[in-house]
Amino acid sequence: MTDTRSLNSEKMANQKVGLTIYRIVVYIVLFFLTLLCLFPFYVLLVNCSRSNAEIMKGFSWWFGNSFFTNLKNLFTDSNLPLTHAVINSIILALVNAILTVYFSALTAYATHIYRFHGRKFIETFIISIMMIPTQISAMGLVMFCIQNSLTNNYAILILPAIASPVTYFFMKLSRLPESTEQAKSESSIRLFFLSSNQPLPFNSSSPMSPTGTTISHRVC
Repeated sequence: MTDTRSLNSEKMANQKVGLTIYRIVVYIVLFFLTLLCLFPFYVLLVNCSRSNAEIMKGFSWWFGNSFFTNLKNLFTDSNLPLTHAVINSIILALVNAILTVYFSALTAYATHIYRFHGRKFIETFIISIMMIPTQISAMGLVMFCIQNSLTNNYAILILPAIASPVTYFFMKLSRLPESTEQAKSESSIRLFFLSSNQPLPFNSSSPMSPTGTTISHRVC
């Protein structure tokens, strides 16, 4: 019995030593990978504080003395309208985010709740578009903009972003309500989406009516 206990304790001790060594090796590898990921950002920060002449001399491990000079040139250079570019980016980001989420939520809700001809085809078609890289359609979009004089226009940057298959896909994965009444009771935001998705009035006999006593979402 004593020999068995000693063997078990020795085995457990060996396992602890092996586990400790394994953890040390894993942490060393992860630390090395972390340094590799952070190194480009460190080089970027170093070069931000160096002048053009210093950067042309080669790599440096330490910071320079031209950070504030470079920052001043960044905001005062007439060939680089940074402020205007930042304002444009903020406007486009906000408008694109709002419209993308809004229309994706409406589309996901409609295909989730209502049963109509072609619903499965629409879902499959929208999700299949996700597999097409954006770079494939980018050149065609640029040529279309040039031919139709749509360059330097906010609309050409906002309208294509409304149709976002990726946002639609994640909306489908989220917890959507199972009925219009449930959608009304969950939140005012969902009620806003619901009222936007049903602009035409429905009577109580309509199979898509949100106000009838018996609600049926099956159209066909």
